[in-house]
Amino acid sequence: MTSTTTRERLLGSARTLFQRQGFAATGIKQILEVSDAASASLYHFYPGGKHDLAADAIRTSGAEYQALVESVLDSAPDPCAGVRACFDGAASTVEASGYQDACPIATVASEIANTDDELRQACADVFDSWIDAAAKRFRAAGVKPAAARELAVTFIMLLEGGFLMARVRRDAAPLRRAGRTMEALVRASLDS
Repeated sequence: MTSTTTRERLLGSARTLFQRQGFAATGIKQILEVSDAASASLYHFYPGGKHDLAADAIRTSGAEYQALVESVLDSAPDPCAGVRACFDGAASTVEASGYQDACPIATVASEIANTDDELRQACADVFDSWIDAAAKRFRAAGVKPAAARELAVTFIMLLEGGFLMARVRRDAAPLRRAGRTMEALVRASLDS
């Protein structure tokens, strides 16, 4: 196997493990076992070990999820349908994974927000990027700039809160309810 493949396996394994069980509960040994990689490989690609790997996992997961949400919003016939599709897709994903696969950022963000400023900032950067992307789409649909930004913040908050409630309750209904609320907010913003 090439170095690139080993790095991709390390990153992919870490992303999945951090998403499902968080940063603290994921050990280096577990990452190495799941990725079928040697310890030396981890430190070759990530000299800071688990911490550096986590920062990369946060940023790459954030970019991947942003691209997914953007593609759903962009392929919808209108912003309301796009928002509905995002929340319905999130609900289906969390159900299909047995309530394990929710937001890969929030799982880590909630546990490191007060203990690791570098990882906290990586999470904040991802959330800001998601908000910027959603606000851009809301503006393009005709929502005034300040209202579009507030709507985008609400979109991310409802999605994140919906994921959390769905995981804890083992029920995707909170995500679907949050989606209906967000759809109504978008519709109201477009009508004003």
